Amino acid sequence: MRSGRNVSVANYGEGQYITAKSTYIIFASMYLLLQFIGYSSDAQIKPAENSKLNHLITGFSIPVQDKITTYQLEIAEGTFADEKEFSDKISITVNNSGNNIITELPEFGRHYTWRVKYLNKKGKKKGKSPLFHFATNMGPEVDTSKHRLRIISNSKADPNLLIITDTKGVIYNTSGKPVWYFPEINGEPVRDFKPTADGTFTFMTFRQLYEVDYNGNVVWKRSTSVNGDSLQRFHHELTKLPNGHYMVCGHDFGYQEVPPLPDSLRLMSRTLVQRDGKLYKRTLAGTLIELDENGKEVWKWNSANIVPDSIIFAHIKIGRPDALLPTGGTHMNGFYFSHADSIIYVSFRNINTILKIGYPSGKLLSSIGQYKNAHFIEIANMADTPFFHQHHPTINSRGELQLFDNNASVERNGASMIAVFKESSIKPGEIDKIWEFSCDIDTNTKRGSLSGGSVYELPDGNFLACTGESGRILVVTREKKVLFNAISEKTNEMGSLEIEHQYRSNYLLFNQLKKFIYKIDK
Repeated sequence: MRSGRNVSVANYGEGQYITAKSTYIIFASMYLLLQFIGYSSDAQIKPAENSKLNHLITGFSIPVQDKITTYQLEIAEGTFADEKEFSDKISITVNNSGNNIITELPEFGRHYTWRVKYLNKKGKKKGKSPLFHFATNMGPEVDTSKHRLRIISNSKADPNLLIITDTKGVIYNTSGKPVWYFPEINGEPVRDFKPTADGTFTFMTFRQLYEVDYNGNVVWKRSTSVNGDSLQRFHHELTKLPNGHYMVCGHDFGYQEVPPLPDSLRLMSRTLVQRDGKLYKRTLAGTLIELDENGKEVWKWNSANIVPDSIIFAHIKIGRPDALLPTGGTHMNGFYFSHADSIIYVSFRNINTILKIGYPSGKLLSSIGQYKNAHFIEIANMADTPFFHQHHPTINSRGELQLFDNNASVERNGASMIAVFKESSIKPGEIDKIWEFSCDIDTNTKRGSLSGGSVYELPDGNFLACTGESGRILVVTREKKVLFNAISEKTNEMGSLEIEHQYRSNYLLFNQLKKFIYKIDK
């Protein structure tokens, strides 16, 4: 039990609340609040009285006051009903010309009291609000003794930048301080956590697709099970579209004949079956599914219509046992929807290839990588591939193709790269590498990442990259100067720190938060 200022506070697991010892404080605050609402029938108080927040970067709102030019926000840690006691403990003061004020709180797991003073153009106080109260919750996601973003270097990184890590659904500032989190769901890791243009976040767990708001409220969700089939699930990427729909990676199962295999390989897979003297393997064809607001499928594309069986089994023919696993074959691992030209870039890790398809036709326009220009010969020359086991292809503001080139696998120990390419406007499928940066910059983690990874272009033209399973998050300029370098870590069961694998790492800017907090653009 922790003793607060004039109030006894009990700690119960991840949250805290006020005991009955100071019930009179609550009644007094409620009385003042009712008085305040009484002269403003449309009053919008934010944070709501006695609310519990999942964020430190918090938006405060008070009704607009007549002839007031400055709203002065005051915050004190603790729960107070007495004006003098509150005034003695004020630790944050923010002046703003409007009645919506965003500021950062010191810590999670604390209680706070706040009010707003109203000043005229001469700086003279013309009134003040009652005292209001809220608390910030505390979860393991933002307990830095359990999970942390260790900052190795931070040289002139944009202080406006906020880093999103997706395994735990946590947002950090560039000092490594957690400032927002989504409470853990059944112990499941979060994947592809990213902001939307509507001021919400989308992500997936093993069982569910989610859209949530800034306060952690679920806006939309759907099971990852495809048509009720527990074996077929949505995976890797969920993106909200401008039309309010959602696009997600999926897969279809099929059974196709396998070329003759040595017994040593045949015994490695539970997906192989014998039929009529022939050997068949359960295969995965990557799909893209568009879901409407009700989670109903309204559009579908299937790679099985494009990628032939010979490619699916190419890995088996060259002796790759991992191709016999359920995640083998082509391994579709993400997409990028270029709305400007209605083209979707679909990434297939195991064949080092990106397909370009038209939307909504689903027509194959071209392919890039090991199997370029839709030339699906049985085994393309891997030596010619411009990237290897790539993740997260996107088109940047210059019209260039950028991606995370993992350049590593169970049989390849390369250094992972940020890679930028220029597509040929004359020869479909031909690309030139115009820029690259090796993520092997120190010994804090391994040089190559077997899975995951992302590259985002920041508004200033720099790149934010995540190296996936090797846990590095960095910002690098086009001149190859590292501005920010951090490692995602967790405490294991033995009490030792180890790398916490990430899938991707996205970003927000502090000046974008009005849309997320207040649902306004400016």
